[in-house]
Amino acid sequence: MEYLTLRSAFENGRVVDWSIENEIFQNLLGTEMKFNSDAIASTHLILSQPLVTPQSLSKITLQVLFETYGFPSVCLAPAPFLSCWGAVADICETNQVDSTDTHTIQQHFPECALVIDAGHASVRVTPMYQTLPVLEAEKVTRIGGRQLTNILKEIVSYRYFDVSEEFFLMNDVKEKMLFFPTESNHTWNYNNPTQESIQMDPITENITITTVLNTEFEIRERRYAGKSVAEDRTKSLTLEFVLPDFKSTFTGYTRPSQGEGKEEQVLRLDVDRVIIPDFLFNPKNIGIASGGVADAVLESLALLPVHLRPAFTNNIFLVGGTSNFAGFSETLYNALRPNIPSQHPLRIFHTSDASRTCWNGGRVFVERQPRFSSSPWSISRKEYDEMGDNIPSFPVCSLA
Repeated sequence: MEYLTLRSAFENGRVVDWSIENEIFQNLLGTEMKFNSDAIASTHLILSQPLVTPQSLSKITLQVLFETYGFPSVCLAPAPFLSCWGAVADICETNQVDSTDTHTIQQHFPECALVIDAGHASVRVTPMYQTLPVLEAEKVTRIGGRQLTNILKEIVSYRYFDVSEEFFLMNDVKEKMLFFPTESNHTWNYNNPTQESIQMDPITENITITTVLNTEFEIRERRYAGKSVAEDRTKSLTLEFVLPDFKSTFTGYTRPSQGEGKEEQVLRLDVDRVIIPDFLFNPKNIGIASGGVADAVLESLALLPVHLRPAFTNNIFLVGGTSNFAGFSETLYNALRPNIPSQHPLRIFHTSDASRTCWNGGRVFVERQPRFSSSPWSISRKEYDEMGDNIPSFPVCSLA
């Protein structure tokens, strides 16, 4: 049997292989958007990239975009900058404020903001001051959505059936079944929830599982209005995922536990639904010697001036596809609140379309900049030809 091989042009948010990305661009511009050379010659491109990107990669990107495709100008904007624009536009729409007016959206743009981008490879925490990223205070975790999918894939392969080659299927299972427990359901005891040893190599990301899961770990009982709200762990957590058969269904779906039908293949998860997401906050539980999301936020805040920290904690923007787990923002709030002075505000705004916040921010930024091609963030073909290898970097802010 032959398997399809997945190749990605990106590593940690950076384009590292333009031989692959070229195929995507050609399909997008030619097949999907029907762009010809004349249309491209009048199109100004904005492309997001991580705040810290090697200049050699930026040079290759500009070389391809200018010399291969012929764009008249390109803006290589940091993802946190665009995410901030997208979050502010989302706030305006939520508050029913006219976000189409440039002056209006600039009025709502906070002087200080903290962007938490929970992405595929990692979670990046970037302070923004007067619309510019604070480079020295950016923090990055060593675990993101990809690692959670790989852990789920290994657990299912270890305990049920082999899905070692089914990354996209397990990614779908992850997005539909995993969640963070909050005060709205149960408070779980994570002190020793499992006897199963899950270890991930921080470099190769190879995962090793060595023991059996303790399926009877305790639920810490809470009291509300004098009544116990603790329930049996299996009844409250068990959920089934009906796998696609690629005859009548091409995507899986979830349902309450009821057993397999005649022609169904069912994956049943219970405690794993809450244990796996928790690794984002406690990566040491799988052998990664680094802090989690809350630790990264606190470390970033510690590098900012003391008198500005309340302004940053008052405007925390949570974006990125991995932040779509139910209960993520509440869990983050509960982890941060005890470690932030009580007199300091703490407000986390989770954007309505977290997976596309960066893209939406780029769209809003371009729409609000009538002279985008001549802005200081844009590089024209003429400037590229004149500067050669001396490509200016995106402006950043220093509060040191």
